[in-house]
Amino acid sequence: MEFNSKKGTIVIREATKKDAKELIKYIHTVSKETEFLLFSDGEFNPTIEEEQNFLESIIQRENQIFLIATIDNKVIAAFDYQGGTRKKIEHTGALGISILKEYWGIGLGTKLFEVFFDWAKSNNITTKVDLSVMTHNKRAIQLYKKMGFEIEGTIKNAVFMNDQYYDYYAMGICF
Repeated sequence: MEFNSKKGTIVIREATKKDAKELIKYIHTVSKETEFLLFSDGEFNPTIEEEQNFLESIIQRENQIFLIATIDNKVIAAFDYQGGTRKKIEHTGALGISILKEYWGIGLGTKLFEVFFDWAKSNNITTKVDLSVMTHNKRAIQLYKKMGFEIEGTIKNAVFMNDQYYDYYAMGICF
């Protein structure tokens, strides 16, 4: 999918093993820009081969997808969904999304969800999607609610950073 934004033409597509190096660069950049990821700057250091293997493992499963958004082949956003690996839970899974700060507020999160929902509704497996979000991440919560997610519970003291504990919401949507 391509769409024009005030930042340029954005391409949303499934990641391939060839994207491993750019994805690693992306992760190093985005991890410095926000406290809302579940890892800190410098904690996520896969080799190119490890990232390629990770991407290949997602490509191999019908109920998993890794989307990226690019401008001029530079990764500016990542969206991954990993469905259950056992028969009883293959219909459900968890997602993660991140966007470089420079591209916040231009509708990119909405577009990523639209592409994902099209994929999820057509794969004949996915019927429930979960995510976790820190309770003070108001911008993300607003997006998730707009996309139809509901708060299903609060996980107390889920994250420890800056010498204090933070809660997160468990959110979900059913198709």
